[in-house]
Amino acid sequence: MSCHQCGASSTASSIPPVPSMARCLFTSNICPVDSDAAAAKRFIAAAESFIGVLDCRIEILRAVLDQLVAERGHLSSRIAQHRVILSPVRRIPPELICEILAWIPPQSRKIGRHVVEQPPWQLAHICRSWRQAALACPSLWSSFSVLHHGYPVSFPPEMIETQLFHTGSQPLDIYFGWKHDGALQDTSCWDLFLPLCHRWRSLRIECPSNRAAEALIERLRVVQDNVPLLERVEFFLDDEDPVPLDGQWDLLSNAPRLSQLFLVDVALNSYSPDFTVPWSQITHYRGVFPHARQLDILRRSPNLVQCSIGSDDEDVTAVHPDMMVQSLHLRQLHAEHCSIIGHIIAPALQHLSVNNPSPTLHPFIHHSSCSLTTLVVTKGCTLEDLSVALPLCLALERLVVKMIRGFPSADTTLNNHISSFIDTLQISSTSSPSPGTEANMIICPVLAIFGLGFPIRSSQINFDWTDKLFRMIQSRSLSTVRLFNVGLPRKMDDVRLPQALGECIQRLRDEQSLDIEYLTAGEGVAFMGSLG
Repeated sequence: MSCHQCGASSTASSIPPVPSMARCLFTSNICPVDSDAAAAKRFIAAAESFIGVLDCRIEILRAVLDQLVAERGHLSSRIAQHRVILSPVRRIPPELICEILAWIPPQSRKIGRHVVEQPPWQLAHICRSWRQAALACPSLWSSFSVLHHGYPVSFPPEMIETQLFHTGSQPLDIYFGWKHDGALQDTSCWDLFLPLCHRWRSLRIECPSNRAAEALIERLRVVQDNVPLLERVEFFLDDEDPVPLDGQWDLLSNAPRLSQLFLVDVALNSYSPDFTVPWSQITHYRGVFPHARQLDILRRSPNLVQCSIGSDDEDVTAVHPDMMVQSLHLRQLHAEHCSIIGHIIAPALQHLSVNNPSPTLHPFIHHSSCSLTTLVVTKGCTLEDLSVALPLCLALERLVVKMIRGFPSADTTLNNHISSFIDTLQISSTSSPSPGTEANMIICPVLAIFGLGFPIRSSQINFDWTDKLFRMIQSRSLSTVRLFNVGLPRKMDDVRLPQALGECIQRLRDEQSLDIEYLTAGEGVAFMGSLG
């Protein structure tokens, strides 16, 4: 043992010596003689005494150790404080801080619960330079997301007033979200924003019911003819039992900069309020209306670039079969539960996403003579319609098809439908890329991204087509393949792969070095969304 202060070795024995005769007793059950027993007792007494000495020294060393640990912690804390002084954040120029703050997504700037945890309030508390930069950046304060979680409302009007003060003369982006009709009883919020309608740049409103929407629209009548900067309007209904809104509201007819109008959420699962709109200005539109009204909107919107439409009726007889609407600038179209695309001509269309298009997919592509690069079919298209539509898509680079129950015709199973669809995409050795040889023409010759969705646990699918899938993919120059589950996951069905499909995927990875993945239902939705 060594000294804990100077490190010198101790000359004293740390442990009392063990009698030589006692050592043989450690490995046997022999009864000790009186002399051995006396020696053992002397050893126990001496050792216990020495343990007491050691305990005292341990306490001394423990106190020294605690002191050293405390000193080390104190020094570590001081080091951290000095490193903060040298932090690069402190040396960021104010103009760069303003640039960083300007990139904050508007949707993250919320006034509601836990308001001080949201930008710009939180960023203004980092340090003095950040606070000064935040206060000197009016655009940082110009986005408002006011969330009403119930009544009484949970946002403090004083914070809105403060934030409005810091916006200076910047255009305002405003989002209101209601969860309950009762929140509309509080008018203090609108009393702050309505006088500034001449500075509104974008307005997004989510209403919980038709009654709330009608009351709000009446209140918004004061902004008519006084929204010179308004560029984007989103007005959504979230009624649990939706019915069409009656009437047409004249709020936006004199909005000289309005170009983006979204009257339903991205799922197109509710009805749209009908506004009088300068349709000739609109470039981006999303709405759900009857077929005749929908076609009238498209006819009045010659400058549409992106459009997402749905229908709240299936009365196609209201539309004359020979009626056609040209949309010469349309680049992207999504049609949900809407069979009127056969009445649309869009020669510049590049991205088409359809849900329940049959039997209008082929006529639409034929009439439009467009060079589609992306086609997403989520429901309702028959194999026959796809078989005649896909040969027209010579520039198609991305194709995604979801096959679900009810997708095939009554005389074929879902499994056979998938198998036949794979056969359609197979490139044989005699195929030709020339459109003049239709019998053996390569369908979608430049296809690079392919997605196929199906209910992985459907009783109609036995996966006997995995070899066909392998050969079809092998015959093409695909860069990306995504196979994904369709529908809501049940227990582990969404993650367990059938053996045949798993082996096919692994084989394609090994032999083709292909980027191929199986996606769960949620990942499949995200994949389709990533296509535009």
